[in-house]
This record gives sequence, structure tokens and C-alpha cells, in this order.
Amino acid sequence: MLGRGQTNPKICEHCEMEFCSISSKNDHLKRVHNKPVENKTTPRILCPLCPEGETFLSHRLVKHLKDIHDIVVKVSTLNFNNIKEFEI
Repeated sequence: MLGRGQTNPKICEHCEMEFCSISSKNDHLKRVHNKPVENKTTPRILCPLCPEGETFLSHRLVKHLKDIHDIVVKVSTLNFNNIKEFEI
């Protein structure tokens, strides 16, 4: 549930069309409404085993390592209540 004053980041502010991802909404804003969007680039990770220097988003690298290099990576999610917990 969104708090007061917040908007759903996947709904167009101009026509209220809903999108499944922020990137889809941003494409729509540029294409349909000719609006500039903030371009946040997600960090890409270099595959240490590929000589071509191919880079991936983290979840795609896990899949690439399994499919191409036959390496299974165990993924864990860590949650912290504050920065001090993170720094310990």
C-alpha cells in the first residue's frame, strides 16, 4: 500500500496507463509523451570466465554461469535494519 503523497512508480502520471516494469513505463514516457526520464543504470558485472569481457545484470550472470560455464551459484539475500547492522 502506498503512503499519502506517493504514487505507484509503474503508473504513468500523464495517462494513468499501468506497466509491468519501470523501464517499460520510461519507454512509454519517452515515446508517447516525449518526456525526459532519469536514466538510472543498473551496475553490470563482468563474467570472469569469458574472454570477450561480456557483462551482465546480477541475476543474468547467475543464469549465464549455469548455462554456459556449468557453474551453479547459491544466491542469498541479506536484510539489515540499519546501516550499523550492515557495517558489522
